[in-house]
Amino acid sequence: MSGVIVDTDCIIDFFNNYPETASIVERLIKAKLIHISILSIYELYCGAKTKHQHFDIEKISSVSKIEYIDEKIAKEGAFLYQTYRKNGFTLSTVDCLIMATAKVNNLTILTRNLKHYPEKELIYVKDFSES
Repeated sequence: MSGVIVDTDCIIDFFNNYPETASIVERLIKAKLIHISILSIYELYCGAKTKHQHFDIEKISSVSKIEYIDEKIAKEGAFLYQTYRKNGFTLSTVDCLIMATAKVNNLTILTRNLKHYPEKELIYVKDFSES
């Protein structure tokens, strides 16, 4: 495995010490396998209301490999969006791009939002309860 891209929901769980998620994220940090999409960084800053929350984002960013969107990822994300839309599933742009990032960069995705990521072979942890 080349790494795990951690979805925004799991980063928030980590910040809030949600036991199951926090332990997985801690293991990924120690193993230097943690990746975060620049889109998750954006979502985290959108929701951050305090200096402490900004500090937490900076701290997790400093120990993670930040994944940026390039043309290959943009094309793959658009393909995923169109493919699933034709099959009756409307996925968000952010989720399509995170899923594309995982596919292009040979990563798996740590998330509790399993409905957001229909490419099940990309899911790192399959036993989270839906939230």
